[in-house]
Amino acid sequence: MPPAPATDLETGSFTDHGPWVVDPAAMPWRKGIDDVRARVRGELPALTRPRKVPPGDRVLTTARH
Repeated sequence: MPPAPATDLETGSFTDHGPWVVDPAAMPWRKGIDDVRARVRGELPALTRPRKVPPGDRVLTTARH
């Protein structure tokens, strides 16, 4: 009899029988993630608007490397 499928398939597991189980409640970094997602969602129009010239900081960082 094959093992039962992983309990985290709906959460984002990659296989039916992975080496671990994703438990969102056990991930302390997720605290406040909904607020972060909402803030970023609000910033998206500004971040993705077409520009004639890239933002200065990004140009300088790229040129430096």
